[in-house]
Formats: sequence, structure tokens, C-alpha cells
Amino acid sequence: MGLKPPKSTVHIIEERSFPMPKRQVFYSFHYDNDVMRLHQIRNIGAIDASPIISANDWEKVKQNKSSIKKWIDDNMSYRSCIIVLIGRETANREWVQYEIKKAWNEGKGIFGIYIHNLNCPNNGKDRKGK
Repeated sequence: MGLKPPKSTVHIIEERSFPMPKRQVFYSFHYDNDVMRLHQIRNIGAIDASPIISANDWEKVKQNKSSIKKWIDDNMSYRSCIIVLIGRETANREWVQYEIKKAWNEGKGIFGIYIHNLNCPNNGKDRKGK
């Protein structure tokens, strides 16, 4: 007879008396649809993330593909993982796909969060993305 797993598993979480270090992360998301949802997540304050590009700066950067790629490459360097904020149209975004592939190829952690139920002040809640 083989060993049987216990009927229930208890996970003990150790209480620490020192703060956990924050991860250096890069957020990947659809700017036009989800930037307000990103701000809600960042305001939690649990993660030290890359700076968010302002709408004015994004207008300058998005003039050509090489400047977008350079901005992404520069901002992803020294980050240990990316957090993909999954909204309705995220999976179809060229630069989100680039960021995920780049993180994968560089051995960075990749973490996805569905954000469709976060209430955007401009657009309300959204449909779940894939």
C-alpha cells in the first residue's frame, strides 16, 4: 500500500518581525484601457515598480517602434519580474506580447492579475480578458 495524503493540509504562515523586501517589477498593460486600474494596484504600496509613463511622455515615445522598444528595454532592465495586468484587450497588444517574451527569454518572473473587476473612474468595470 502506498502512502495516502492527509485529509486536510494546514499551512502555517510565520509571522515576521521585519518587513519583507519589495520586488522590483515592471507592469505590462494596455495603457489606454487600464492605466487607471494600474494606479489602484500601485497605490496598495506592496510592490516597488517601474515608473509609469505619463500620457504626455507616452505621446512622445510612441512616435516610432524603435523608441517604444528602447523605453521598454530600459525600464525592464534591473527588474526581477513583470506583472501583466490582464484586461479585456491586453492579450492582443503588440507591446504587451513583446514584454512577456522579453521577460521569459531573460528568465524574469511573470505574474498575471485579472483587473476587469477593478472599477475604473472613467469606464467602470470591464469584461474579463484572456
